[in-house]
Amino acid sequence: MLQALRSYFETASKPYIITGAPQCVVPDANMGAMIQAVSFDIIWVQYYNTPQCSARSWIDANPNYLSTRVEQPSGFSYDTWSNFLVGTASANARLYIGVPGAPTVPDNGFYLDASEIGALTEAYFCKPNFGGVM
Repeated sequence: MLQALRSYFETASKPYIITGAPQCVVPDANMGAMIQAVSFDIIWVQYYNTPQCSARSWIDANPNYLSTRVEQPSGFSYDTWSNFLVGTASANARLYIGVPGAPTVPDNGFYLDASEIGALTEAYFCKPNFGGVM
């Protein structure tokens, strides 16, 4: 279906894009094969709900990043996602770091405050495929 949509875009009167929102685990069980086979324009990775690859795991491992500019290892999977895209139909897709916009009840610890998201963005804005934060 996505390949058929992509073929219709070529003659459309306005631009269209294909996006998806996989979990942060690589490859995503539901979308991994699809992302490899079909050209996605934007991938809104959900860096929450899965502790081992979440944005929170990066923050917890890098509390002093803004002062040191030294990144400590964490389970945050941005680089893994970027590497996963190499050689696939979605190699040029923009990756967005998806985080919760507000604390939730119950708060499972995935919310990042403004200074935390600022540090993460500072560390990743110049990485391959970076599209932004959502």
